[in-house]
Amino acid sequence: MTVPSFPMCIDFLPDGRLLVVDSAQRRLLRREPDGSLVAHADLSGVSTKPWNDIVVDERGNA
Repeated sequence: MTVPSFPMCIDFLPDGRLLVVDSAQRRLLRREPDGSLVAHADLSGVSTKPWNDIVVDERGNA
């Protein structure tokens, strides 16, 4: 999976995996240990506007 748009923001899950905001596609991507990117959350149903920020708490809530 690729990120066609400029990643607007990143943060890390408690286990160290990277989360990337794909603003143009309104989704949250997760980088797996093998380097692949997978969909972590589809945000398109929440807002029609692009997303640009993320915060992850100590429990892993993004």
